[in-house]
Amino acid sequence: MPGDIAAVRALRHSLDAVGFLVAIVAVIAVAMLLIGALRRRGGRGGRTVASGLAVLGACVALAGIAELTLFGTQGLGAGPRLELDPVVGARGWSGIAWRPVIDNVTLFVPLGAMLAALWCRRSWLIVLAGATIVSLGVEGFQWAFPTGRIANSADVLANAAGSLLGILLARVLGACRDR
Repeated sequence: MPGDIAAVRALRHSLDAVGFLVAIVAVIAVAMLLIGALRRRGGRGGRTVASGLAVLGACVALAGIAELTLFGTQGLGAGPRLELDPVVGARGWSGIAWRPVIDNVTLFVPLGAMLAALWCRRSWLIVLAGATIVSLGVEGFQWAFPTGRIANSADVLANAAGSLLGILLARVLGACRDR
């Protein structure tokens, strides 16, 4: 798993922020098409395998989120920082820092898609709420444990936007349609 995260980080650094978002959306789109095809194939086996893939994908998404967000480069011991104003929280040295905003959107696309594929019978608002709770948990951890990261409301908004994009991908690509 650490090697896989290193490969994802290398891909992220080799592409610009928008290119990385497009790459993640493409991978998730293929996964949603596969899950949808398995569900439409019919029978208990197809639906079981589709649900298993969605669970596996959600676990991988959660592991990636945890690895990329919970610990900063300074480690434990840095002072806690909290930024509640999303406009201030998204600012860099000269305006909106778009790279971190797009990275936060990208980070939650897989989770939103996998939760939507897993919770097919739930409203998209419930799925969005579940992903947003994960984001709030991450930001709460960043605030409660001084790791050098900033707990930021702009991150929660960007993560929710990414989750919504993932939910839309799952719905549009038919990850939840049965025969």
